[in-house]
Amino acid sequence: MVHNSIATLASLADPVRMGSGAQLAGGDATVGALAAPYDMSLQAVRKHLALLESAGLVASRKTGRVRLC
Repeated sequence: MVHNSIATLASLADPVRMGSGAQLAGGDATVGALAAPYDMSLQAVRKHLALLESAGLVASRKTGRVRLC
C-alpha cells in the first residue's frame, strides 16, 4: 500500500504529468491534445504518460493511428 502511494506521488511530481492528469480528469484526450500546452515532442509526452500508466493513474488505447488516454 505504501509503495503504491509513493509511486503515485512520484508520478505526479512533474508539472507535465500533473497537467496531463488534470486534463484527463475531464475525459479522454489524444496524446497530441495532451502535448499541445507544452513545448515538447509527442514522444516526450508519451514517456510521461507511460510513467502515469505504470502508476495506475492513466490507461491508454490505440484506435487506428490515434492513441487515446
